[in-house]
Amino acid sequence: MAPNDKVRSNSFSATMGIFGILFLLVIANTVFGQQKSAAEHVQKGNELVSSGQPDKAIGEFSKAIMFEPGNAFAYLQRGIARGMTGQMRKAVEDFNKAIELDPKVPEAFFSRAMANERMNETDQAIEDYGKAIELNPNYAEAYHNRGTQYHKKGLFNLAIDDFKKAIFLQQNYAKAYFNLGVAYRSISDTTMALRSYTEAIDIDPKFIDAYYNRGLALYDKEDYKSAIKDFQKILDLDSTHAHAWFNLGATLEIDKQYGKALDSYKKYTLYAPFPERDKVEALEKRFPDIERKMQGRPNPKLPPDFDMKPADSMGAGK
Repeated sequence: MAPNDKVRSNSFSATMGIFGILFLLVIANTVFGQQKSAAEHVQKGNELVSSGQPDKAIGEFSKAIMFEPGNAFAYLQRGIARGMTGQMRKAVEDFNKAIELDPKVPEAFFSRAMANERMNETDQAIEDYGKAIELNPNYAEAYHNRGTQYHKKGLFNLAIDDFKKAIFLQQNYAKAYFNLGVAYRSISDTTMALRSYTEAIDIDPKFIDAYYNRGLALYDKEDYKSAIKDFQKILDLDSTHAHAWFNLGATLEIDKQYGKALDSYKKYTLYAPFPERDKVEALEKRFPDIERKMQGRPNPKLPPDFDMKPADSMGAGK
């Protein structure tokens, strides 16, 4: 498994959480005229979303729309609630209607972009993030998310530009620094990747994916001592992180710390996900070889197809 960074994005790795954040942003930043009866249902829907009941909130927003069919805010909120429940097509229909009724609301384009991103409609997502930025040039999250979509298409320099803009607008944006590092590593600029991952860690000292990818970059630079520290830091934060255990073992082994490497590999076999059972079995066949290394005996040839390099990141979503 060759090392490779995982792009993070605010989109839908945790759909309810992200749409919930957007919901609060819309409440805080968007105002539409509402008749009293419609407003009551919108308020009730807002309360249901805030309490983690988006499915029930959909009904309240629908009632608001019945009272006031021209209420763009109600369509927007219902679309967000539908997104939180995984109904992406219906969410897009609501965002389309909200935009038709009021085309000057950047959150509506941002929301539609997120839904399209979830459905792998990358070009449409990029277009809508761009429209959100046109309406609000200070929309840091829109720059960040568009950057993740550019990266997905292999447009790494455009992604870098967007992540930099997001950071300019929101200086403590840890995820933007992280993804900036991912983009730099994609163009083989390890120095800038390391700098970006370090910035992300300085902002969020518990950012596991940033330690993970920095460890991979340090491994690539053959700075094994520093890579070991990063993989160990992950395990201080999450002792069940299987790939951190594997990567720690691989780095310790290449650093000739064979006893510690063997212990780390054994931890990996304990926590490895089921789809990696073949890799676990191949690794376990190597244990006698590592024990020979500990005793200073010759190292037999590795089993065919066994990759001792650090594992690809299994980071928590885009």
